[in-house]
Amino acid sequence: MLDLSVPFYPVIMICREPKEYACNLPEGITLRFWEPGMEEAWGRVHMAAGQLGTMEKALRIFHQEFAPYPDELKKRMFFLYEGDRPVATMTVWFGNDLGYPATRLHWLSCVPDCQGKGVGKLTMDISLWLYHQLGCTGPLYLTSQTSSYVGINIYKKYGFEPYLGPMPDNGVQWDNEKAWAIINEKLAAYRK
Repeated sequence: MLDLSVPFYPVIMICREPKEYACNLPEGITLRFWEPGMEEAWGRVHMAAGQLGTMEKALRIFHQEFAPYPDELKKRMFFLYEGDRPVATMTVWFGNDLGYPATRLHWLSCVPDCQGKGVGKLTMDISLWLYHQLGCTGPLYLTSQTSSYVGINIYKKYGFEPYLGPMPDNGVQWDNEKAWAIINEKLAAYRK
């Protein structure tokens, strides 16, 4: 759930010892791994969640970040479906934002009508299950933003904490102090 009234600042969160979770799907939800042709499903989920404005932008991002690695995608990108409708997606991917190669949870998204119903938690359960199934080791990280403080609340329950080390030099405007002050204020109000 994005709160677009919040000033935008990106953040990185890290889980130094990811635990393994069970992959228990509730009735009506199915797990599907990426296969060719699911690029638009990926875009639809992110557009519905307010993360990407147009299918053109979604497909551009997909083709830049994921399309060159179809064999990896088949193992690392998954979708949760409710009937024939994709309702959530996540990728257990590769990253270097910490200054060294590390596994990354990349592009988590859930459609609005499934938010607050346990689908985000289920997506995290499957992501951590998949991290272990793939034989990944070491810290696991993700990027987020101040407007996703509800998601950050979920990530914290899975052992993710603010990463306050050197930030990547990737053209993004980082301000951890400001970002975490906003997030902590919003989370305090949200939890009440």
